[in-house]
Amino acid sequence: MEGVITLLPLVVILVLVLPPLRLHMMIAGLIGALLAILIGGLSIGSITGLYLNGISALLGITSVIIFAAAARWLSEIGAIKSIVDLAYIIFRGRLYLAAGLFVLIQASAVYAAGLGAGNTLVIAPMVNSLIGFVPEVVAAMSIVSPTSWATSPSSAESAYISSQWGVDVQTYAAAMRPYVFVMWGLATILAIVGTYRRGVKAEVDEEVFKTPVSVHFIRSTPFLFFLILILLGPWLNQILGVGLSTPVTNVLVVIALAQIVFWDRDKTWKDNLKKTSETFIRSSGPILNYLFLAGAFLGFINILQAIGKFETLAG
Repeated sequence: MEGVITLLPLVVILVLVLPPLRLHMMIAGLIGALLAILIGGLSIGSITGLYLNGISALLGITSVIIFAAAARWLSEIGAIKSIVDLAYIIFRGRLYLAAGLFVLIQASAVYAAGLGAGNTLVIAPMVNSLIGFVPEVVAAMSIVSPTSWATSPSSAESAYISSQWGVDVQTYAAAMRPYVFVMWGLATILAIVGTYRRGVKAEVDEEVFKTPVSVHFIRSTPFLFFLILILLGPWLNQILGVGLSTPVTNVLVVIALAQIVFWDRDKTWKDNLKKTSETFIRSSGPILNYLFLAGAFLGFINILQAIGKFETLAG
């Protein structure tokens, strides 16, 4: 009976976060942790250590923070929008192919950033303006987005899951990558077939064509290069036998490339560098919020773990 009682805090958390109550995860976690403290008779010192360990476990995964900040920064300066504009030009008259490419752009952008909201606000309206509402495209983007952020080396989800596995986030992301590619492929096919069968036709905004194709391509290169480094960096290190591709070197190289591509000649070099620095730091905000939220909740889970909950569940 004592073993069963240790499961009570977990049951309480699940009841509180699931319908019909739907309480915030922090409130549910707090209530569950307080119940675990009463059951286990934990001291204030042990509670404090367990909770702080949960926060530090995730905020200490710096590769996630720096990757996500870099990807969001690239989105803010216009690198992802340039890819979308390039797709307008390439697939004019063949919108079903453009639909497939937009799904891949969404997938790769989410994978690079580890977040789905920022780039979706850029891509989704453009997709809608080009091909309208196509259920298969919406479904395809809904498939690739969670697949990407739950397996990205830049996401809070990957940080948490890898910490529970006892491996670093890069190892986790590499293990998941084959499954990610399969889901991307299936979603892309769904979008292409769905758009083709519905016979979607639309006029591409002529404003896009006023900018040369070469300019669109050049502006998109920082993000494309960043994605290539994330996906192929580990293989490159194996081939060369030297760890050249790391979270730090990848981001520094991409920032340098983006500086060259998006350098504002009307501003001084000080203003350009200042803007880059401020935008990059500001771009780290969303991932830091998510990691703190996940770490704070993990602190409550650590308290539950201290009373033997998981051992009882396994038994």
